[in-house]
Amino acid sequence: MSHRITRFAGPLAMILLCGCASTPAKDPAQQDPAVAAYVARVRSELSTGKAHIINQVMRLTPEEAAKFWPIYAEYEADLFVLGDRRIALIKRYLTAIDTGKVDNATADAIAKDWLKLQRDEVDLMQSTYTRLAAEVSPIHAAQFLQIEHRTNTVIDLVIASEMPLAEESAAGSGGR
Repeated sequence: MSHRITRFAGPLAMILLCGCASTPAKDPAQQDPAVAAYVARVRSELSTGKAHIINQVMRLTPEEAAKFWPIYAEYEADLFVLGDRRIALIKRYLTAIDTGKVDNATADAIAKDWLKLQRDEVDLMQSTYTRLAAEVSPIHAAQFLQIEHRTNTVIDLVIASEMPLAEESAAGSGGR
C-alpha cells in the first residue's frame, strides 16, 4: 500500500514546497493556469490511487459502495479545501523565511493557524467517520480512518522532510 501512496506524495510535496501551487483564487487572474492544471492532475491521480486502495482494503458490497462513495466524495471535496489552506499556510511560512521576516509574532501566528488547520482536519475525519459508521459500518469507517491516516502520514513526512525549521530572523526577536 505505501508504494502506491508514495508515488503520489512526492509530486504533491513538490507542489507545496516549490511555492508554485496555486490555490483556487477568487480572482482567476491570480491563478497560473498551468499550475492549476498540474495541481488538479496530481489531486486526481492521488484520488484515483486512494480509490484503488479503498476498493482493495474495504471490499465494499454494491449496497455499501452506494452509501460509501457519496460520503467519501464530500469528504474529499472538504479535504481539498483544507489542502488549499495548507498550501497557503506553507507559502506564507516559506515567504516569511525567504524575506527574513520570521519573528516571534509571525511564528506565533503561523503556528496557531497550523494548529487550527490540524483541528479542522481532525474534525472532518471525525464527522466523516461518524457518518460512515452509521450509514455503512463501524468496521468500514475504521478502515477509512486507517487508509486516510497512512496516506496523510506519508504526505506529511515528505513535506516535513523538506520544510526548513523556523529560525529567528536577524531583524530581531520581537518580544523575548
